Amino acid sequence: MTMGRDGKSFLPMSRHEMQRLGWDVCDVIMLTGDAYIDHPSYGVAVIARLLESCGLRVGVIAQPNPNRLTDFSQLGRPRMFFGVTSGCADSMINNYSPTKRPRKFDNYSAGRLTGRRPDHAVVVYGQALKQVFPETPVILGGIEAGLRRLAHYDYFDDAVLAGTLTGSGADLLVYGQGEKAVRDIVKCFRHGTGIEGCRGVRGVAWRAAPEDHLDKVVGKDRIDLPDYDDVVRDKDAFLRMAKSDLSNFDPWHAKPMTQRYADHVLVVNPPQPPMTTQELDAVYELPFVRTPHPRYKKQGAIPAFETVKFSLMTHRGCHAGCSFCAIFAHQGRFVTSRSEGNVLGEARLVSKFRYFRGVVSNIGGPVGNVYGTRCAKQEPGAEEANRDACARASCTYPEPCRNLNTTQRPYLNLLREALKIDGVKQAFIASNFRYDLIENDPDGEELFLLILSRFTGGMFKPAPMHVSDAVMRRLRKYAADQTPRFFDKCVATFKKLGRSGVEIVPYVMASHPGSTMEDALEVAQFMRERGIESTQIQDFVPMPGTASACMHYTGVDPLTDEKVYRPLAHRERKLQRALLQYRRPDNARFVREALTVAGRTDLIGDGPGCLVPAAGPGDEGA
Repeated sequence: MTMGRDGKSFLPMSRHEMQRLGWDVCDVIMLTGDAYIDHPSYGVAVIARLLESCGLRVGVIAQPNPNRLTDFSQLGRPRMFFGVTSGCADSMINNYSPTKRPRKFDNYSAGRLTGRRPDHAVVVYGQALKQVFPETPVILGGIEAGLRRLAHYDYFDDAVLAGTLTGSGADLLVYGQGEKAVRDIVKCFRHGTGIEGCRGVRGVAWRAAPEDHLDKVVGKDRIDLPDYDDVVRDKDAFLRMAKSDLSNFDPWHAKPMTQRYADHVLVVNPPQPPMTTQELDAVYELPFVRTPHPRYKKQGAIPAFETVKFSLMTHRGCHAGCSFCAIFAHQGRFVTSRSEGNVLGEARLVSKFRYFRGVVSNIGGPVGNVYGTRCAKQEPGAEEANRDACARASCTYPEPCRNLNTTQRPYLNLLREALKIDGVKQAFIASNFRYDLIENDPDGEELFLLILSRFTGGMFKPAPMHVSDAVMRRLRKYAADQTPRFFDKCVATFKKLGRSGVEIVPYVMASHPGSTMEDALEVAQFMRERGIESTQIQDFVPMPGTASACMHYTGVDPLTDEKVYRPLAHRERKLQRALLQYRRPDNARFVREALTVAGRTDLIGDGPGCLVPAAGPGDEGA
């Protein structure tokens, strides 16, 4: 067997490794578009170790070449099924920049080498497996499969594509956090019902025959979405589909959804209930080696692993419901937190590694300070009748819901205890935090001071995403007055702590639906007024399955039915990006052009309120 640094063994990636374990066949083979890293930050490792804990023999195929079908048969035929994922991110996001150019590096591959995963990876992998093993069940999972489970708009192809289950030829699709669904699937296979039995599992999608009587196989209480052909040719049909999907997330009251294709009906079962704290703790106690497989030793570092190898995930899910967020769309609105003892136990484990240098890179989740918070209607012991789907699209926008327990005390206590662990010299919060929740809790001020004093290095990177109220209404991030108040408080607090040298580098989104040139200019002026030297830019890319993707494609906000302005032209997107980073010298000519388009040439020049100097002798042709 192949051993890790602490004596734990990796799951086999070759026949040779299987033979060393004494295996003739695997029960399940996991296939991923990322390099194989046996760490709890990687979904394929989590599901593989979970299957192993069920008593199954699990193998891993990482980054097979679709043009070399022998890559898919290197571990033989599994006794139960293949599990397929594109990896930690959507393959198109991995392969292309927001300007649709091929990326020069792949951070999830050894040596950052590109070309290790195909476009639309789960579809391609599913097709290849069905070509090699046509009778073996193939089950898709992960963020790409889940967010693309229905007909969806693909930004890079600029087209509406079929759901991944349809295009791949796979037998089943698991969406959302897959641990509970995978356990149920294993039970079905052990009971001998196989894929047919899995049709009753929550959190999966499957295909019914077109002649099946849906009232019998699905039930009368369902949502019939517009047919695939209608969604492709009619944006109004796409909008209706998106509205139904985005409002059908409550696991206690969600209904099955169906979408008819030419030769089958896609059925999406209601989601699984959130995991309990005990269930989530058990996942993080699985025997991860916590490093990449040794086969990558001579191939170079895997940057994505270097980022998370000393990070601690504290919870799953996020209450915010931001329109653009793929993590929210994948993990859901209901937060499940690990117990404090479980998180600290992992921190003690990490601190004992001989290659640990005393720095925990992150203690948090999708958003750090929702740890320990939850909706009162979802408290353990709440009456089933009270578990109603909330009409709000977000638990926090435009202000936190009165039913949301926003206590910051659990997170505050966790951070304090983490700093007491022997060997932990420094810790950071890379996942950011919600400053509206800090404002609305008695312990918020204490947490805020702790974060700025002990969990922030030379740069502080808040993520307002924007400052314009018009754009914030589409992002569903913060109310307009919260961001200026927070930034001013940060400057004052750093000064009070004697850390005025800390650079504030906000994270801002460019070209989201609703953003005009005037809105981008508002961000630039906000930064100039506060002396902020630099910003990090996320150039908007519509992720399938999100409200923002629907806005980008249809021009209508699916949660309000309001028409939305869309900056679709490449040149306009470029100019909006330039305004958000107006201080960069190489952006000067684009900033001047953007200000001219916005009718604000008064901001060009050397005056105190100007954003960019007038063109010099060498700039005329720019």
